Amino acid sequence: MSDKKVINLGNIVEDEVTGLTGTAAQILEHMNGTRQIAIQPKGDGRVIPEAVFIDDYLVNFVKDGVADRVPAIDKTSFVMGQEVREIASGQVGTITSRVVYLNGCVHFGVTTKSTENKAPDMFYVDHKRLELVSEGIKDKVKTTPTGGPMIRGSLNSR
Repeated sequence: MSDKKVINLGNIVEDEVTGLTGTAAQILEHMNGTRQIAIQPKGDGRVIPEAVFIDDYLVNFVKDGVADRVPAIDKTSFVMGQEVREIASGQVGTITSRVVYLNGCVHFGVTTKSTENKAPDMFYVDHKRLELVSEGIKDKVKTTPTGGPMIRGSLNSR
């Protein structure tokens, strides 16, 4: 068993590979089981640097940071693979990722069905704007982490 400390939102953390240090600002979970931490470096007071998503096994705890002030994470009953509908637009898709923000908000990445031989679209939406359509492919979801690509920036802009 690993001695590695569990990373919580608000902790000061460091990427083991690059040495990038900052606040754990978001946790991103993919349908394949990969879990990534968004490291938000400290700015200079004028410019806010972009956060970078790093696979969690490469992120090390440095100190508590503001973790004691982070609000409780919103409760939600949705899980990977369920088919959901976004209530404002009516768009239907499958939950393929989940992101938890420093403020406790939970958004799901919803992937739509492919149409006209094009790649499916994906959008992120707050869980409060979703309703369950069906259990979808929930029982087929494999959650063995494979590692993921490093992602720069916030999922809010997607």
